[in-house]
Amino acid sequence: NNQSMFKLYNTLLLSLVEGKSTFNLGNAFSGFSNSQSDLNRLYWEPQLGFNLNRGTENYSIAYGLSYQFPTMRELFSSTSGNPHLKPESAHKFETAYRKTFTLMSINGVANTTLFYNRINDMIRRGRSLYYNQAKLGIYGGEINLFCQILPLIEHDYDFSLIRLDRTHSSIPLLEYPEHKIKLSHKFIINELFNFNLSSQWFDRSLTYYTDDDYFSLPSYWTHSFGSSYLFGKTTFTLTITNLLNSYYEPQYGYPAPGREITLSADLPLF
Repeated sequence: NNQSMFKLYNTLLLSLVEGKSTFNLGNAFSGFSNSQSDLNRLYWEPQLGFNLNRGTENYSIAYGLSYQFPTMRELFSSTSGNPHLKPESAHKFETAYRKTFTLMSINGVANTTLFYNRINDMIRRGRSLYYNQAKLGIYGGEINLFCQILPLIEHDYDFSLIRLDRTHSSIPLLEYPEHKIKLSHKFIINELFNFNLSSQWFDRSLTYYTDDDYFSLPSYWTHSFGSSYLFGKTTFTLTITNLLNSYYEPQYGYPAPGREITLSADLPLF
């Protein structure tokens, strides 16, 4: 079996007051089809945004409609695949506040984001097959702090919260922990070489088990290491994820990969 997808995107940026306020208008057109279904439609994904700068402060608000297409496993799994699945659609609303600051010798940026999403035709597995369920509403926020205490060390801390809107949801929230924390530290040795360490914590989450039953997945930590080196015009990057090779399940019965090691090279052609 096979599936095909495409997306065309363009954006228009209008400066209302030079250096202070901007308006964004985006349009995307997506297409999706697979070898077992005659579903072949064009999907429109509009986006609107407004951005305001006031000295060290920045305010923004945005809305977007987006589509998430089903995966190959959801379409063609031998035990639960459904080639007639429709894409999920989501109305996304977001507002953010950002402030740069200097405290003694510490430079940093604090960012707070609030969001609300309405998702239709959510794809879930019920008993034997994946299918499109009714609707899901979620809301939450994220707090991010970036600071540079010493000239060669950067710290990036992130906390996020996600909750189920029970008044507009016909299904529970699955595979999304309510709380997540990410702690990252980047060490800049010189202009050619740097390395970073990061740790992520995922709270308990609910996952589908069988026969309309649900299973609570325990919380877990993952730790990663990364390093990059610039040689001439080529940047070599080494990444090791799940550094301690700990076992965890983001979905019931589907353990995540163990330790992953990736080496890449990036060479600009022009």
